[in-house]
This record gives sequence, C-alpha cells and structure tokens, in this order.
Amino acid sequence: MSKFKQALMISVMVFLGAFVILSLVKDQMRQERQIQHYRQLDSLLESTGLDYIEDFNPFAETTDMRIGLYADGEGYGIVTACLAPEEITGGEMLRSAMYPVDTGDETVQAWYGICGTEAEPQLLLLLDEDNPDFRDLDLVGNGNTGRMHTNGSLQRTLTSLSKMLGGENRIEVTLYTAEVQETETETGFGFNDTIRKNAENALATAEQIEATREPYLSFTIDLNEALEQMDW
Repeated sequence: MSKFKQALMISVMVFLGAFVILSLVKDQMRQERQIQHYRQLDSLLESTGLDYIEDFNPFAETTDMRIGLYADGEGYGIVTACLAPEEITGGEMLRSAMYPVDTGDETVQAWYGICGTEAEPQLLLLLDEDNPDFRDLDLVGNGNTGRMHTNGSLQRTLTSLSKMLGGENRIEVTLYTAEVQETETETGFGFNDTIRKNAENALATAEQIEATREPYLSFTIDLNEALEQMDW
C-alpha cells in the first residue's frame, strides 16, 4: 500500500473516530440535560414542603408536568409543576383545590379537582368506598368518553380534560362492578411477535371485563366552580 493510501486511510479513520466521539458526547449532553430537566420539575414540586399522598406524570404535548396530591385538613389540594421541554431552570407552579361531589350514596365519597395547564387541563378524581370492589369507571364529557379500571378503597384517577370540556362543562361518572381478569404475558419469536401477542392478550382481557361489568352508581361533576377558580 502506498504512503498516500496509508495517509488517506488514517485520515478517514481519524475522521470517523472523531465523528463517533462527537455523537457520543452529544448524546451524553442530551441525556444530562434531560436529567437536569426532570430534576428541576421534582425540585419545583418539592419546594412547597408539602407531604404528597401521590404524584403523577401525565402525558403532555406542550409542556412537561408533575402533579402532586396532598391532604388539606379534611379535604385535598393539588400542585402542578410545569416546565417547558427545552428548559432546565425556572418553571411555574399552580395550586388548585379539590371539591367534594354528591354521589347520592353514603358509602361512596368522591372529590374532584382540575390541574395541569390551560392548554392541557387534567381532571383528578378521588373515590373512597366503604365496600370497594374491582371497578370499571367511565367518564363522559362533551360527547367524549374515558375509561379506567380501579381496585381498592381510595382510588386516585388522573385523566386529560382536553376533549371533555365544552357545553355545560359537566362530567358524567359511572361506576361498574367487574370481575378481576389477569392479563397473560407471553414471549414470542422476536420483539414484534411478543408485542403482538401481548396486545392480543390485553384486548382479550378488556373484552372479558366488558362482558362482566354491571353499573352500580352514576353521578355528575359540575366543573364550572373549579374552572372559575383556576389561575390560568
């Protein structure tokens, strides 16, 4: 091999090595920035000094959020920490109240609160039952329906309100009893086959729950009071 070819090969190898190193450095910087981003969200939420019962990380498109639920005397309150996806400092905190709901049944207590941002509002619903059972929960607002499964006495459910607001700003809540169904997990021949099998099993489980559920309580949540108090 001529000296020219050797020099050219060495130059190419050096260039490729530098490119790989630069890519690794960029990935590391991106990961570090992401870590700092979520640390700032955690710091915002913790800066209140409140003892949170639970915190949530809702999916959001416009801004990242951490939502904390805390006990406030005999009721509850909510803190929403917001931070734009590209930011690692600053951010905003919003506080909102939770309101009791008349369920019409003394054995079922409920509270609701609105949190999140004006662009992507969230509904936090608490249910406390004397005789809890596996439940299916439907939320219907502005012609759109959300469904969740719950199990236990005190349940905390967070859902997006983006498509449920409008008209009279009311949410119809229906509770159903349902038989507990275990979703079977399988390992297929490769990643895609495993995903397909488990998706089919999850669908089959949902269909089994659907076949066994029976409505036992319905009530309405009027969101207008909470919406008027939001500092958006």
